[in-house]
This record gives sequence, C-alpha cells and structure tokens, in this order.
Amino acid sequence: LAWLFDLTPQGIVRTADAPATGESPAAVRERQGVERRLNYLLGALLLLGIVYVALDHTMLRRPAASAADGSAARSIAVLPFDNLSRDPDNAYFAEGIQDQVLTQLAKIGALKVISRTSTQQYAAKPGSVAEIARQLGVANILEGSVQKVGDAVRINVQLIRADGDSHLWAETYDRKLDNIFGVESEVAQAIAQALNARLTGAEKQELAVLPTANAQAWDAYLHGRVLFERGELLADENEAIRSLETAVRLDPDFALAWALLSEVHASQNIEFHDTSATGHQAAHEALQQALRLRPDAPETQLAQAYYDFWVARDYDGARRLFEQARQKTPNNAEIHTALALIARRQGRWDESLASFDQAITLDPRNLETLTQAVATAAGVRNFPLAFKYLDRVQDAAPNDHTTLLFQARTYQAQGRLDQAEPLLAKLAADTGLTVVSSMSTQRLLQHRYADGAVLMRQYIGKLEAAQSMERSLYSFYLAEFQRLAGDTASANASYHSSLDAGAAALREQAGNGDLLNLLALIQARLGDRAAARAYHQQALKGIPSGGDALLAASAQNTLARIEAQFGNKDATIAALQRMRTLSDVATVTKPLINPVTLGLDPEWDALRGDPRFQALAADTAPATKESGTP
Repeated sequence: LAWLFDLTPQGIVRTADAPATGESPAAVRERQGVERRLNYLLGALLLLGIVYVALDHTMLRRPAASAADGSAARSIAVLPFDNLSRDPDNAYFAEGIQDQVLTQLAKIGALKVISRTSTQQYAAKPGSVAEIARQLGVANILEGSVQKVGDAVRINVQLIRADGDSHLWAETYDRKLDNIFGVESEVAQAIAQALNARLTGAEKQELAVLPTANAQAWDAYLHGRVLFERGELLADENEAIRSLETAVRLDPDFALAWALLSEVHASQNIEFHDTSATGHQAAHEALQQALRLRPDAPETQLAQAYYDFWVARDYDGARRLFEQARQKTPNNAEIHTALALIARRQGRWDESLASFDQAITLDPRNLETLTQAVATAAGVRNFPLAFKYLDRVQDAAPNDHTTLLFQARTYQAQGRLDQAEPLLAKLAADTGLTVVSSMSTQRLLQHRYADGAVLMRQYIGKLEAAQSMERSLYSFYLAEFQRLAGDTASANASYHSSLDAGAAALREQAGNGDLLNLLALIQARLGDRAAARAYHQQALKGIPSGGDALLAASAQNTLARIEAQFGNKDATIAALQRMRTLSDVATVTKPLINPVTLGLDPEWDALRGDPRFQALAADTAPATKESGTP
C-alpha cells in the first residue's frame, strides 16, 4: 500500500508518475511500465494475503476439531486373525500373532489402539466393518489370517478405512518359523506409515528388538500368552506356566517369556489366593531373570509393577512402575486399569475414576473394566456416573450375567430393591459367589428370612465337595436367615458347618482376607469373642503397611458386626464411622455397608435410636464429585 499510495494533506492519493529531474521520455515510459507491473504484482499479493488471513482466522476458530480429526484418523482396532491352518490346535498361533501385533502397535504413541479384550468378540471377517468401527470408536480396522503348515507360516493382513470400507494397505508375509520373530514389528511399522503416524527414535529402537531366535521357544511363548490372556480358570494359568517354563528352558535369554512367567505367577496371588511362599518365590525368580536380561523393556517393567501390586502390595512402587511403562506403551489399556485399581486401594477415588475413563477409551467393551468402574462410582455414591458406565456395559453385553448382576447390585446400593428383584431372578441358576452374595443381600434387606433359607439350601445342594469357600459362605448365609427367623438350633448347626468348611478352605488360602473376616464373624455368632478377634487380627495383618482402603473397609465392617454381636454400641459405631471415611466401594464389590443398607439391615436394629447411628444412616451425599463421562 505504501508503494501505491501517498498520504497527503488532501488525503490518500495515487503516487504520481511525474518524471524525475533530467529523466528522458523513454526512461519515464520504461520506469512507469516497471511500476505498473509491480503494482499488479503487489495487488495480487495483497489479495492472496487477505485470503490467507481469512482462511487462517477460520482455522484458528476450530483448532481442537482439527487436532481431534487427526487423532481419530490414526485410530485402529485389530480384529481376531483367522486361523487357516488345517490343524485346529494351531488356533492359538493365529491368536498369538494377533496379540503380538497389538502389543507392538501399543508402543506407538501417535496411534490410538483398541485393546484385545474389546476386539476378541468379533469374527475374523465381520459383516459390517463400519458398525464395528463405530462400536469401538476407531477409523481403521486391521483384518488378518494366519496359516501354519509344518515350519512354514503365511500371514495376510489388510488395513481398511472404516468409513468407506476402502483398503489402505495390505501385505502377505511368507516366513519360516525360524525367521518369524520380527514380523509383528514389521506389520506395526507398516501400519504406522500407512496412517501417517510418526515413530520416535525410542519407538523404532524398541520395535527393532527381536525377542528370541528359537522357533520352539517362540511357539511355546505364544501358547502360554494366549492361555494367560484367555484364562479365567486356575487350570488355564497352570498350563500357561508350563508353556512359559518350556520357552525359557529352550531359550534362557528370552526376557519376554521370563517377564510373562513372573506376571502369571503373581496373578495367582490375587486371583486364586495363592499366598504360598513357593508361588511368590517363583514370581520373584522369573522377574529377576527378566530384569537381568532387559530391565528397560516395557514388558519387564510391567512384570515388576504387577509383582509390586499383587505380591509385595507396594502400591506406591507399583504406581511408579506402571507410569514408566505407560510412557513406552501408551495404548496399553491394562496399565490404565491397574492405575485405577491402585488409586482405589489408596482411597484416591477421583483419580481412580479418571484412570478407568482412560482404560475404557482404549478398551471400550471390556466387561471387567466397565464393571469395576461401576463398582467404584457406586461405591462412592456417584450413582449418575455409575449408571453411565452401566449403559456402556449394557451396550457391550446386554444379556450377559455380569451386566444383570451389576445393575442389580447398583440398585441394591441405592435401596431400590424392587428394581433389583427381576434382574436377580434371571440369575437364579448361577451358583457363583458374587451372584449368591447378591441374592442373600436381597433377601436380607427385604427381611424375607424364610425365603432366604430355602434359597441357600438350594445353592448348598448344588456345590461340589471341593468348593470349600463357597460352602462356608453359603452355610453362613443360611445360618443368618435361620437366626433372624428365630430358629436358633438350626442356625447354630449351620454356623458350625460354615466354620468347618471355612477352616478347610483356609488351609489352601492362608492369606485370604475375606475368608478370615468370615471366620471371625462365624465365631462371634457362636459366642466365642476371643476366637473372633483372633481371626480378625489375622485379617488385619494382611493390610499392607502403606494402607489399603478396600481391605480396611472390609475389616472395619467385620469389627462393627463383632462388636454389635456382643452389644458394644460405642465400639460398633466407632467402627462404622471409620469405615465411612474409607468410602463404600467395597459395599458394591461384595455386600457390606453404606448409608442405605444401614437403614435396612437388621444387624443394626439395636442402634436405631442412637443419634450417632442416625447421622451415619442419613449421610447419603456423594463421597466424590463426578469424574469424567464414559
């Protein structure tokens, strides 16, 4: 503008084209031609500048949407790989290859990768890629197949853009078993390139590491990994241990196999109450081998974190290790779930719910994670958030027993027993611990003691001889209903049956805090205060030195019931008040105490007129604010 115009007392005028002193007419014409061309050029530049500013202003008004669009475009779910091998026993191999591809993809921070638990429910060749992508919240789907014949393996993979069902990339890998170890990393890097996801130097370095050079060890590792991922039964985990022991025997330098072997042993401490020194030592020794071989590998850090969490009960140490591993595997939903569970153990409820949100983003159809989020939200009496999570549970598995159970338990926690009743009726044939506990709670809070006794006899009649824990608990519920119905003699007989079964179970599960608390309460019902307190003290010893909000809440609940049994009102209310400060999460994971059930449970009838008890029963405010939206 300064080139084209002058600012004068008369206003802005066009710069004069007058000749300079001594300038010839030809020179004037040449100069004016140059100036006109410059004027046109500057005018065009001015117009382009205006367009640029306008576009830039428009884009600046929606930077978040642009960033989100880019992130969404790099989201992916890996569906189960089809097993094309003639031998159906090779199905684990296809599953293991898919799992390894997911593991490698999870290490790439520029991607959003959905966890295996959410994708396993889909067929290898789905009818509607777009619908699956919508359910999982991704833009891309990876399909694959694996064919293993002798020592030859063919892996086909194709990356599909879900919105248009268009193929972005496809590849076939033909390998011998002794040259297959890096194929999952190759697939992961090719996918990252196809989705324009830039890898960091550290990510490239981690993906380049070959786990082993022994084909048989690799095969045994895949088998053990699949069994562990699938395993809900102790037999599956024991078979996984045997496969992983084979892997490390064939290749003693196989760090990933050592790490997973440690994790499986550690998991038995929390899942199957294997508190034996032998189990702990096996987990520790396998971990030491992994630390010796690859201390900085994310798999090793995860194994160490799980050991600290499940075995050592060092929650601060486990939390630090999970955070370190999360930096290297940002798409690993299990890490977010573990952080949520640790935060819950430490009584950091908002932080726990926030971590559950992050886990569900990466694993949106994992019933275990979703229901634990329900339990946490309902336990701190944030029922709006609990029902939001329940909506996600229903969407993932509308008719599943777990869905019905957690709906019913959430209604029970609110005192909405009429709404819990039809849901529990659909579960009547289930003899599992959690279902029967919920059935017992329902009858207890409804004061239907005769019906409860009939129901418990039916459940006890279906038990197998080896189910000592279940027999002890169900016999205790039967005794409670008989006592409340006024049949003291039958109740005492049932309490003794429960005590005998519980003692048998304790010989196999010496550190089971739930069982110790149950035995303490049985002894109290039988009038033996010293024995009741002795079992309760054993349960307290299981609480880590750094504290555990869930175990402490369970112990305080037991103490309150023991003191109530012997008529000690002050000690009972003190225990209830301490439990209130720990929140009520445990009341949803197993029926315990919250302000609603305080008003309904006949256990507390002798306290009804005490102002301190009335204050506890009236305190129905949420223990924490809503944290996140599922």
